[in-house]
Amino acid sequence: MHKHETYMIMWIKNGHGIHYIDNREYAINGDYLFFLTRSHLHHYDLLKAQDGYCILVSDIAFSHLNAIFNKEMRRNVFDWRQGVAYCKVERDASTDLENHLCLIRNVLQSQEMKVLKQCYLVSALALFIIVAQNKCEWPDGMKELKDIDHSYSLYSEFLSCVEMF
Repeated sequence: MHKHETYMIMWIKNGHGIHYIDNREYAINGDYLFFLTRSHLHHYDLLKAQDGYCILVSDIAFSHLNAIFNKEMRRNVFDWRQGVAYCKVERDASTDLENHLCLIRNVLQSQEMKVLKQCYLVSALALFIIVAQNKCEWPDGMKELKDIDHSYSLYSEFLSCVEMF
């Protein structure tokens, strides 16, 4: 078991095995997103070779995300008090999440000024999380993480503006 110095979104694609987080077992069979904080101890035993992504979120980016989610969304997947937040990624969500990862990569590779780049990254990351909240399958105890207000449509409109850049 180990933990990270940053917050982390771990997207395991096509994995089969077990993800151990804080001495709890999470069976993996397909595509899953895990939202880990710096305090989560974790380890995984994947029985089948997997593909996936790991997004590390710095403290500065996390504080900006918190501002967005606490003010606008009123839900934060990193602040799940009953353990770790995780969800199963369905096919239609996977396509949208991949598009948002592409947006994040494009921002990372851009030559924008550092401050502007950070703003774009936090916005793109917030959109990634919002898509996960709205389109992924959450366990019964975590249904409250699914966004039920109109913020998703507002952020979708915002995404259209960001994609133009």
